[in-house]
Amino acid sequence: FYSHGIASLALCEVYGMTGDERIREPAQRALDYLRNTQHPERGGWRYVPRVNADLSVTGWQLMALRSGQLAGLDVDNATYDRVNNLLEACREQGNGQARFRYNPWASTTNPRTLHGRKPSTVMTAVGLLGQLYLGQNRDNSRMQRGADHLLENLPEIGLSETPAPTGT
Repeated sequence: FYSHGIASLALCEVYGMTGDERIREPAQRALDYLRNTQHPERGGWRYVPRVNADLSVTGWQLMALRSGQLAGLDVDNATYDRVNNLLEACREQGNGQARFRYNPWASTTNPRTLHGRKPSTVMTAVGLLGQLYLGQNRDNSRMQRGADHLLENLPEIGLSETPAPTGT
């Protein structure tokens, strides 16, 4: 689904920039496929249609949906409502609810996936962008705290053996 989201985003951007009617139908079909493969309860996407969801994969799908909508294609509001539910599920529960996590449904017993339940800087960036795409005001206090977190944890240039303090 990473590939589908990125390809859908590209189609929607091309259609939006050119208005080329040859691109309209493929772009709309890509968005319709997203609507039809979204996890019905969790509100996002993962690697297999309608099976689980995570913020990373969902972020790409949301960018495609928003791009398509801005280009004049049809996007169902219910699709956005379900994505918003995913964002809220991925929001950290404490610490001001300003940061986001990759997968709140990750196993608590598997050390390989446990990190998905913890907030990270990278997922916070995705979550904040998602909130902006869904209409959240950037002056919102949680948005401001999330932006402050990003400013305090800027990426470093070069190779480092030390992981970022709040995720990679």
